[in-house]
Amino acid sequence: PLAKQAEHRYTLGPVYVPNWEDAHGEFTDEKTLQKALWSWVRKDDRNIYLQHSNQIAGEMVEMLTWPFELETDLSVPNQGVTKYTFPPETPFMGVVWEPWAWDLVKQGELRGYSIGGTARRLEAELPVTGSPA
Repeated sequence: PLAKQAEHRYTLGPVYVPNWEDAHGEFTDEKTLQKALWSWVRKDDRNIYLQHSNQIAGEMVEMLTWPFELETDLSVPNQGVTKYTFPPETPFMGVVWEPWAWDLVKQGELRGYSIGGTARRLEAELPVTGSPA
């Protein structure tokens, strides 16, 4: 006999990739990122909100920071599979989604997480380094 198993509505994905520029042209290093994630986890609010709103879309059920470079296939609905190499110290989060949000995940409408952090912006002109004279 066969029994159909219910969907777990679960994803595991990178929270934020250290030292990579994000969609807003910003980045953070692995140490700052780790401290921010520890602070968030300690707040004991495991809710995942839709697009920085107050609407709960899921629950964080696990968080880990992978200490080594990791090459893996990422599957995005309607876009296929892409091979990515994540640098050491990339944090990953597991989420169980609300049924309505899971439908958006499966359709490829929800495809990532946002750390929703705040920071002070620092802009500086860095010297151009050339070859030694």
